[in-house]
Amino acid sequence: PDVVSPAGRAIAQRFSQRSAGIQTAPAPVCTADTRPVVAIFTGFDNKGNKLQDFESVVKGLGGQVTKSADDCTHVVFESNKVAKTEKSLVAISRGCIFTTTKWLTESKRANCWQDSTKFIVRDRSLERELGFELPLSIGRAQHSEDAGSKLLEGKEVFALKGVGKGNHDAVCHIVEAAGARFCKRAVGKRRSSSQGDGILVIAEPETDTAEIGRLKAAGHRIYDWKAVSSSLLAQERRFTESFEL
Repeated sequence: PDVVSPAGRAIAQRFSQRSAGIQTAPAPVCTADTRPVVAIFTGFDNKGNKLQDFESVVKGLGGQVTKSADDCTHVVFESNKVAKTEKSLVAISRGCIFTTTKWLTESKRANCWQDSTKFIVRDRSLERELGFELPLSIGRAQHSEDAGSKLLEGKEVFALKGVGKGNHDAVCHIVEAAGARFCKRAVGKRRSSSQGDGILVIAEPETDTAEIGRLKAAGHRIYDWKAVSSSLLAQERRFTESFEL
């Protein structure tokens, strides 16, 4: 089962209560109250100076800007659209706050960091499509003080050639951030019903057809890559029949 910290529960509780007009205290999550802000930006088209202006806000308030999802505490989105990119999937596994630019605007206006959990991105379309709520997912991911999720701990992930359009460095980065081990060796025949239960074989159904057939004949269950991205965004394992190929 997922392990949810008091901080994580507080995020979810405040989110549900805020809509009812009930005020609760800010949760002691991955914010400037507990550690320095390290922001990464995503979804910006780099037109004009908008990105540079927001980066200046972060630095002006004593924070840092990074290009790596391994270092950040906050992911700042230009819009309320959460793309299933390497950057986002690594960051959600680390329990980072996904925030809108309004957080920076309000922090600049107050000349101090505002509670970023009040500005969590809400991609309603994606949340409906995958059946999750981002504030809840962030709460689940923050199960430990250093916000290191182990959703896929104990699992090995073997990706077929088409996954990530062949960019297995990115796939490796994503699954290892979630606690799994990326398997580079080819998987062979599954010899028993219990053998291989720790191995998740992931495929891209449109391009890996032949290899999917071979591995299914060898006794393996094969899952669509969407099972991984959906699991990480929801912060719950979703390797179910609906994603099995």
